[in-house]
Amino acid sequence: MNKKLFLSVFIFAPALIFSQPGFRRTDTVQVVQNSVTLKNPWVGGHNSCQFSAIDLNFDNIKDLFVFDRVGNKITTYLNGGTPNTVDYAYAPQYEKKFPANMHDWCILVDYNNDGKEDIFTYSIGGFAVYKNTSISNNLSFVQVTAQEQSIYFGNNLINLYVSPVDIPAITDVDNDGDKDVVTFSISGNQVEYHKNQSIELYGNADSLNFKQIAGCWGEFQENPSNCGINLNACTGLQDDGGENIIQPLPKPLHVGSCLICIDMDADNDKDVIIGDVSCCNLTMLTNGGDSSFATMNAMDVNFPSNTTSVNQFLFPCPFYVDVNNDGKRDMLVSPNLQSVGENITSIQYYLNTGTDNAPVFNYQQNDFLQEDMIEVGEGAYPVFFDFDADGLTDLLISNFRQQDSPPVNCAAGPASSSVYAYKNIGTASAPKFQLVNTDYASLSSVLSTDRNYYLTFGDLDNDGDMDMISGNETGKLHLFNNTAGVSNPAVFVQVIPDYYLKDDQNIEIDLGSFSTPQLFDIDRDNLLDLVIGERDGNLNYYRNVGTPTVASFTFMTSSFGNVDVMVPCCTGYSAPLMFNDSGTYEMFVGSEQGFLFHYNNIDNNLAGTFTKIDSLLSKPTDVWEGIRVALTMQDVTGDGLFDMIVGNYTGGAAFYIGDLTVGATEEEIISTFSVYPNPAKNTLTIKVENAGNDILQFEIYNVIGEQVMNKKLSNTVSQNIDVSNLSEGVYICKLIVDGKQLIQKIVIQK
Repeated sequence: MNKKLFLSVFIFAPALIFSQPGFRRTDTVQVVQNSVTLKNPWVGGHNSCQFSAIDLNFDNIKDLFVFDRVGNKITTYLNGGTPNTVDYAYAPQYEKKFPANMHDWCILVDYNNDGKEDIFTYSIGGFAVYKNTSISNNLSFVQVTAQEQSIYFGNNLINLYVSPVDIPAITDVDNDGDKDVVTFSISGNQVEYHKNQSIELYGNADSLNFKQIAGCWGEFQENPSNCGINLNACTGLQDDGGENIIQPLPKPLHVGSCLICIDMDADNDKDVIIGDVSCCNLTMLTNGGDSSFATMNAMDVNFPSNTTSVNQFLFPCPFYVDVNNDGKRDMLVSPNLQSVGENITSIQYYLNTGTDNAPVFNYQQNDFLQEDMIEVGEGAYPVFFDFDADGLTDLLISNFRQQDSPPVNCAAGPASSSVYAYKNIGTASAPKFQLVNTDYASLSSVLSTDRNYYLTFGDLDNDGDMDMISGNETGKLHLFNNTAGVSNPAVFVQVIPDYYLKDDQNIEIDLGSFSTPQLFDIDRDNLLDLVIGERDGNLNYYRNVGTPTVASFTFMTSSFGNVDVMVPCCTGYSAPLMFNDSGTYEMFVGSEQGFLFHYNNIDNNLAGTFTKIDSLLSKPTDVWEGIRVALTMQDVTGDGLFDMIVGNYTGGAAFYIGDLTVGATEEEIISTFSVYPNPAKNTLTIKVENAGNDILQFEIYNVIGEQVMNKKLSNTVSQNIDVSNLSEGVYICKLIVDGKQLIQKIVIQK
């Protein structure tokens, strides 16, 4: 085997002798950006968000729930509650407490006045409601209706319609104590008011019984030809029978709007703030009527006009939550489109300097929450690579599209693809990443006609440094030669400028769209081959039939391992990562669905069907980072276990540290015994609670899976263990009690 080629394979497909059970998500690996250590670096990005307040941990402080329309991704933050301060810390442990099938839009409102926010979320033709049934600090929800209904004019009980691209206002319009619904109608640009009759019928707010009271609430319509609002465009009178008399103007089919209804002037009725799918601004309408009969008689078309007005491309939507703990709700604004708009600075924060029932919004920033995390825009494709050749593994994250400049005259600013470079400024056992470049290798210029760079590295010419291949949106590949030489920071030169990588038949390698390549010695012949994912969800295998100095790829199959991660219809976005674990090849495949599918049975089966096995990240019940995920793996914490970074389509990344205890059952990882000191030198103290009369078996394993100690312990509460013969390193302690295995990780330091 060529020594240099082996090194390149080892770096990007490390062989760990201990079979690794799983990974544990962590937010402790530091990331520095613009000389600031990010507070929540591994959140996973935000693009098109909807915001609600909810007490997640029952400390009587309202925390923050974020629902991203991109991928229907839920993100939860705990609020530290510091007065007059934005004080959120990422808290992913609450995300799985919410229903898994929420999509399009989701807002939290306490409809039954029990102090616990309930869920309102889109359901086909309307919306579903989940009641907050949390008891004893256990966050839980139960669906109370799969599709809410309302009595429309003519006493027809049908679905209370809300479009999937709209966001309704759910608030107490008439101030009677229960929550009503204000939403755009199914066929026009006017707004309907559906009154909740719970108080009238039952004397409490515990029910949802809606009746349409106004078919043109506020007597206004959106202008069919521009972003304006027409006041007095239709009537909202009621006759004695309670049926609304509407005289609408001709109008086009409604295509998308959002609104919030709040009291802007302390006159005890609801005004309205509106965003529209074709507009960059928000419009605020002043209610000249009252809580019983709304009629909008004034407007601010560049709201808020007292400060930097909202300007987003396209479809800005407002949300009313207190984010700085001063008791007054502020305004957050984010696009309501899944793509096209700003995606790095897409959350505007307006501080309320007025009162809660007469707010005055003042612009603060356009990257609320995003300033505290890795955020590269739309799409995030991470890869570990020591780009400065200092012996520490660095991180590159490429994207599909980034746009961070506001629109001019409602025209979008420039959008491009780029690669963000994070230098590892930590140590071999404690990585710390610093953003040093937002356009690594100047790829946005070199590949200016392409988007969606997807990078892989390997020594293809046997010169001791790592060359680069990039996939792209068109499904083709670019080859870059590293001209730096051994132990020098990488310098990449495109091998064939303006052309794409060709196979051994001189035909461009073309996967159709969204190629995601990985260089890996698939057939173990000491030459780096290519496995390539694509939009359709399958995997392509190109075998390297060249030499150590000149790579030449020949097409083998487009159904490698018969892997297919396509959803029922119609995309898969497969992103493969093969790796060598204990001398055996395995593979993770990222997908459009957001799951990482795990395969084995690869060795000696390259023409067969790989076996899909259960994985930490492959089931809906497990951790999920959003749609179109891609991953990279390497031991960057120096404990002999793979660590993983997962990128997703909202432009962020999550860090997973290798953890031997993750593969154990819940019973196995309960901390019913303690081992200290940790780190230890020559002696460990084992403390066991409630051991009863059982004889305990205590074992220690090193990171390569070898048992280095096996002792029988009495059932005394505390006893000392001599570990002076153990060398420095990470070890796993296993205590077997009545057939159950309890596990702790320890470190020996001399």
